[in-house]
Amino acid sequence: MKRLGLVLALVACNSRTEMMFGVATDLRAPDAIDTVQLDVLRVDNGFLAQQVVWDISGQLNQPFNLPGSYGVFSDGEEIQLDVRLTGIKNNEQILSRRSVVTLVEGETLFYRIGLSGGCIEREDCPDTHSCVEGVCRDVNVASVQLPDFTAQLVDELTCTPGVNYINTATNEAMPLSADAAECPAGLCLEGTCLKPLPEQSGTRTVRGSQIVSFVQPNSQIINRPRDLSQLDVAVIVADDNGGFDTIPGVGNADGTFAIQDVPLGTYTLKVDAAYTVTAADNVDLGFVDLGRPDKTPVVDTANTGFNLDVTGMAPWEDDNFLSAYAPQANAWWFFFDQIIASPPTVGQAALNNVAVSYSDSGNGVDNTANAAVALLENDAFALLQYTSKLASDGVTKYQTPAKVLETTVTTTEGQLQTISGAFADVPQTETISFDVRQLEWDASVGWNGTNATLLNPSATGVDSSIDGSGAPGSVSLDLFGQPGGGAYGQFSATLDYLFVTAPAGKNTMFSELTFGKPHISGYVFAPILFAGPTFVMRYQLPGTAGPVNQFLTLNTQRAADTDLLVVTPPLGPVRDATINDRSIFTAQDNVPPTSRISWKAPSLGSASMYTVTFFKLGVNQNTNNTTKTQVAVVRTTDTFLDVPPGILESGQSYFFLIRSTLVGNIDSPSRNRLPSAFVPVASAIIQIGLGGDVPSEADASTGTPDAPAGGEICNPFTQQGCQAGQKCTAEADVIRCAPNGAVAINGICAGDGPLDDCTSGGICIFQTCRAFCPTDGDTQGCAVNETCHQFGVFNSCLANCDVLAPSCAATAAGAQNCYETTFGGECINSSANAPVGSSCSFLNDCTAGSGCVGNTCLEYCDFAQFP
Repeated sequence: MKRLGLVLALVACNSRTEMMFGVATDLRAPDAIDTVQLDVLRVDNGFLAQQVVWDISGQLNQPFNLPGSYGVFSDGEEIQLDVRLTGIKNNEQILSRRSVVTLVEGETLFYRIGLSGGCIEREDCPDTHSCVEGVCRDVNVASVQLPDFTAQLVDELTCTPGVNYINTATNEAMPLSADAAECPAGLCLEGTCLKPLPEQSGTRTVRGSQIVSFVQPNSQIINRPRDLSQLDVAVIVADDNGGFDTIPGVGNADGTFAIQDVPLGTYTLKVDAAYTVTAADNVDLGFVDLGRPDKTPVVDTANTGFNLDVTGMAPWEDDNFLSAYAPQANAWWFFFDQIIASPPTVGQAALNNVAVSYSDSGNGVDNTANAAVALLENDAFALLQYTSKLASDGVTKYQTPAKVLETTVTTTEGQLQTISGAFADVPQTETISFDVRQLEWDASVGWNGTNATLLNPSATGVDSSIDGSGAPGSVSLDLFGQPGGGAYGQFSATLDYLFVTAPAGKNTMFSELTFGKPHISGYVFAPILFAGPTFVMRYQLPGTAGPVNQFLTLNTQRAADTDLLVVTPPLGPVRDATINDRSIFTAQDNVPPTSRISWKAPSLGSASMYTVTFFKLGVNQNTNNTTKTQVAVVRTTDTFLDVPPGILESGQSYFFLIRSTLVGNIDSPSRNRLPSAFVPVASAIIQIGLGGDVPSEADASTGTPDAPAGGEICNPFTQQGCQAGQKCTAEADVIRCAPNGAVAINGICAGDGPLDDCTSGGICIFQTCRAFCPTDGDTQGCAVNETCHQFGVFNSCLANCDVLAPSCAATAAGAQNCYETTFGGECINSSANAPVGSSCSFLNDCTAGSGCVGNTCLEYCDFAQFP
């Protein structure tokens, strides 16, 4: 057997096959940690090659303080090692982590392995992952990315880590190198900037799981798999022609999945509508939830709930509000007094037969989503009354729970369960101070008093105070208790302790605010501060009655573990975001479905990853208002995204958000930690064309364009470039050759794209063969009274008309009516003649003189006569 040794090393040795471990921690010694144990095992046979133990003194000029460096070497064999690091206090293990690394022949590499306090209570990582800097991370480390060892790496961080590593002798933070801020988000590992992943050949099987960890009373964890057997599981990789290949995988009922024959390197994992851009062999898609794993969902939300008969309420004032909370069902009724049919009135001191349904469980300020969806089953339940106090500045009000009724409740489908009893006082014995740096928040978003210009020049400020007394764009603070402790960050409904909103335009010190801290039997609550301003974008499709709101909240959270919390923005928004090299703040038409979105890293803070969330816009058939539907979320550590196929549909309108985040990591993206931050940037509306411009590149030898993916280069107007018996036509986002058809221009046609039966020079639009033409907005190639219009990658002729004085001639496909389109009045075949006022689905469902607007046929009119 080739020898394997462990040595204490300060400098690297030439021509050795060696791994230098930089051991670091954010725990103070000896108060929080006094011993570190390092175990090194061979993966191939489990042999314990070395076990060493160091007592950490925590004192200057004493041995064995962290950071420290320790070397493992062999005499040339590339050995795979299972490395386990354990933190100990008073002879008891307080946390441990593991990594699997490979010694690379002839190289001396550096790998920092840390012990973080955020991992002490973390119990939700799957077997393939270990807790690193408070989050779950794949235990396998790509040794090819580790830097070559230098002595400076031991004591100096070359990128911004997820925790505050310290020198245990002084408790001072480890210093950052001069170029630490230049390390990309995806290459920062425990304060070490990695090498980019080299080009690799070959394939492997990508595996992963989605295990949901349910937090129970007393912080116990129950793990349950999510059934993936009915979900779309696949890997998407770039092909050699500028397109994408999709490799299908298999999801299983036990929460695991596998995709075989995935090329080495970066890929996009798709599970349902969630996408992750990663290079990991094992991906953890699990997350943490609160309460029973087998909750029973409520069906009749309007008639299921409870009646309140409760005495002892503090005399009601206009700035009071009511909430209810049942953690074992992860159910939360917030501000329900502003939603229910019979809210309390000023001076009222009891709740008499007050009906509260599951439909009343949304946010009373912006009632867009229910926060309670499961039946209660003899669950702990807290009813809370919040009252106002005056902050230390003598002007600002804040809210805290003053009264609580704690009981157990069972709710029954279709019934209102009576809850009776008396409120009890919540002792107002807790104190906390906030130093709110409002001006720093203003600068981070480009606030000009009206708009957050760095989030989107059209993003306006929102008063996010509880009682409506705040100013738009001001920082709001929510101090709350998270059941199960703080190891997982915020992951569920919470028990709120204090709400306050800072004044606008200045920094404010709130000193020693007193507040109530209610408890619920069986649960341990960790105090967490949520802070940040809120803004809003309003998106409205043409012809609709009203917009849909998209709130942009700077979601920053941290443990409230000190008496004074300085509230500053830890992370800024991405910069200079573009889609296909045009600013995302500009509305765009004819955007290709597989576009490239690019951005620059934030100028403030260091993002751990980015999420791009896509929303599809539509129309509410009842109100004719614009609606939004989230269609996909893509996570990446890159500063660009090639939009995977299948997210954006031709002919539809969308907007998207790019969030810089300080939470999780890319191979375990849904498991949160503290501190965390989410900072959104919002796009304008983009309309997706039939494929957009066809990208082409000149061949260096011939000067002719390369053929786009899926077909041959040709010219649909001149019909040059195809073989005999073929025509040049359009298919989705490419121009290509296809078998010729026989139907002449203006004849009745069938089919779509290259499969239609039009003769060369025509394409089937609205059951009529329309002629190709060269230039959008021109008349070349078109008949009299026709104009050339762009349809994605091709141009075609349509007959012009005036909707107020139509004169459309019939074609072989039948009669044509004049309809208002984005191109103006156009003659379009219509076999339907739905009268004015009737429902409709398509523009040409309606009779002459009317068009389909919001699913109703409406008569055209002269705007000049009806201004």
